[in-house]
Amino acid sequence: MSHPHQPTCGIVRDLLDPVMYETIPPLQALKRLEADLPAR
Repeated sequence: MSHPHQPTCGIVRDLLDPVMYETIPPLQALKRLEADLPAR
């Protein structure tokens, strides 16, 4: 493993265009789930 601290799967949110949350169904579902989480 050349870079053990880098993610190997998942979403790199910093690289996503905000419009992608509105156009990709799995990201839409993620956004809805996050809205239901209690505030930290």
